[in-house]
Amino acid sequence: MPSSQMEEGKCSASPFVHCGRADPIFFPDGMKGDSVKSALLAALFYFCHFVMHQPSGGPSGFSERIMLFARWMAQAKHLVIFTGAGISTESGLPDYRGPEGVWTRREKGLPVPEFDWASAKPNASHRAIFELQQMGKLGFLITQNVDNLHLESGIEPDLLAELHGNIMKLRCSRCGFKCDHFPDLVVCPNCEVGRLSSSVVNFGDPMPEKEVEVAVEHSRRSDLFVVAGSSLTVYPAADMPRIALAHGAKLVIINQGETPLDALCHLRFHQPIGEVLPPAVNELKRLLGPCSQSQGRSGEGSG
Repeated sequence: MPSSQMEEGKCSASPFVHCGRADPIFFPDGMKGDSVKSALLAALFYFCHFVMHQPSGGPSGFSERIMLFARWMAQAKHLVIFTGAGISTESGLPDYRGPEGVWTRREKGLPVPEFDWASAKPNASHRAIFELQQMGKLGFLITQNVDNLHLESGIEPDLLAELHGNIMKLRCSRCGFKCDHFPDLVVCPNCEVGRLSSSVVNFGDPMPEKEVEVAVEHSRRSDLFVVAGSSLTVYPAADMPRIALAHGAKLVIINQGETPLDALCHLRFHQPIGEVLPPAVNELKRLLGPCSQSQGRSGEGSG
């Protein structure tokens, strides 16, 4: 979408960009010109500023990484979580780029795994994100998933951007209004002109402009951005963590497969999401104490 493409263009045009960050280097007076000395000093400053400060992926011990993750969530002013198909594999739905993913098997000439959307229910990781909402710690949730499991878990619609649509929702072709799927509902009840059709975004379809704009805005505002279960290879959705990095956010990636941002993130988990998010949220609750349970929104999740 234009909004995310503009953001990437802005970052790449910065004079000194490394690891998706638009951090300027300030050189001492006199370090201008084409002299060999100035060039060597510039190279030294570049190395010290970028290479020596490159994210390392965090501590090596799993327990220490969970505790660090929880501390970062406790400190975060605007926590944004970005989910892909990997978060729903524990609900019985396949991912796309995993070893048994839909695209992986299709590229190998193997049959696509069978699954039943209707039987899938929110799992422990969906519920952990819902708990963050209830604790008042979830700034925003961006998802590539169309499975409706975040809403079913109890996530408030105004805290969620579904970039690729939702199998349970219809969208108006004219005004973008969304509503639950009813077989006999054809004309939009909002504008009374547009026609309603599935909100799911297929390859080649335009992305929902409002959803992308909101996702970009929250990515810019985030100070902690967590990727859970995405290979970060589908655009413009995969631009969101890059936008967050460019605006100074810490980046945490939880994904069993490799991603293009692995070398740039501040904390990396290769374990299944269900082994990371729930214990990290439990540790966060311990850090925040009993008052954390009453800080969030009212309501109970159905998952």
